[in-house]
Amino acid sequence: MIKAIVFDLDGTIWEENNIVHGAVELINQLNSNGIPYAFLTNTTSHTPRYLSSKAKALGIQAYEDQIFTAVSHLELAIEKIDTDDTLFVVTGEDSVLFQQIAATGVSAIDLDTSKGEQLAEFSQHFSKVILISSFNRNFSYKHISKIFSIRNTLNEYWVVGNDRCYGAKGKKLIAASWITAAIEEVVSLNHKPFGKPNGETVKIVAESLGVKVEEVLLVGDSEYSDIGAASNAGALSCLVSSNSSIETKATYVVESLDKVVQIILDKVVQII
Repeated sequence: MIKAIVFDLDGTIWEENNIVHGAVELINQLNSNGIPYAFLTNTTSHTPRYLSSKAKALGIQAYEDQIFTAVSHLELAIEKIDTDDTLFVVTGEDSVLFQQIAATGVSAIDLDTSKGEQLAEFSQHFSKVILISSFNRNFSYKHISKIFSIRNTLNEYWVVGNDRCYGAKGKKLIAASWITAAIEEVVSLNHKPFGKPNGETVKIVAESLGVKVEEVLLVGDSEYSDIGAASNAGALSCLVSSNSSIETKATYVVESLDKVVQIILDKVVQII
């Protein structure tokens, strides 16, 4: 039985700066029926506060504490480890990921702005060095060269939001996965994933909503990230896709958000 709904954002609720048809009506329907919901996105370049403001501007009620990013998952992981003698080396678009990690109070250095010699020298002063990467359209050979310079001091490699692609339907572009593959080749370490499709992200949201993970319906447009995360967590899922013949692990497949309303009314309202 479904007791809460979790939505992906990019490609599901909005496409770039345009609201997806049916999104406003769907959220209003949830609010009218008192059905709890939240949003789960793999973005690392925007904070929940920014995303909440964007949602409001597009007519969607989405409070900051209803929005979970891949960084939300990462921050919980950082809280659980001893970081006293650990250095986090971070690369992410516009240094937003670095700023969010540094704000937790740990020792961190921005790979994007630091010099290779500075990075190598600084990393020698810590007993543990963790490299963290995410989507970054400016990632280049220079980044790889810096990482190569500290490869022998690295202990772990973490990836936040390892999406294969991003962008509006019909205009998909390659996302973070190519960066992950390149770095793994250089450092000879397998990455630890944070964000979708890691099922732990869905469990975090379910706990926040006060429901069991198997009572969550995750609605998204990505088979790899959204449906994969739901499957890995043991949650129900709904793939929004115009391709009726697509192979999927999703519990439901709909062609538009309009169709999600009926699933919710059939499976949720009866228990409210």
